[in-house]
Amino acid sequence: MTEYLGRNLWLVFAFATCLLWGGFLPQFTVANRVYGLRFLMVNGGGMFLIGFIASIFYRSPAPKDLHSVSCALIGGIASALGYLTLNFALVYAVKQGGKANIAYAVATTWVALGAVLNWHFLGESMPAYKWGGVLLAVAAAVILSL
Repeated sequence: MTEYLGRNLWLVFAFATCLLWGGFLPQFTVANRVYGLRFLMVNGGGMFLIGFIASIFYRSPAPKDLHSVSCALIGGIASALGYLTLNFALVYAVKQGGKANIAYAVATTWVALGAVLNWHFLGESMPAYKWGGVLLAVAAAVILSL
């Protein structure tokens, strides 16, 4: 088992992401009334702390060219805006008498949207099974919103 996980460590991180980011963090923050700008500040502080700790244990060369730094900065800003809009979607869903899990189900179709955008703009291949995954993701969001 250890050898399998060693070769497939990405799987451990993917499941951890599902548990922490996908299943726990959004509902926990809304339930404890930590949303909006407070959420972004607390989340940003937590990300900085984790990044600092990770930099101690994971040594990789820091990018020095302007393109790499710019891409990382734009990605960080986009990620923060994504967290903020997801949080607002959950909060407004609850405040308007809806359910946060429905808003979250719709928001998590970003994976399917990303696949379609990568196919369209970057020319990545989209075999039939990937299109099936996109349709299933959209169908799941629709079914959960009923």
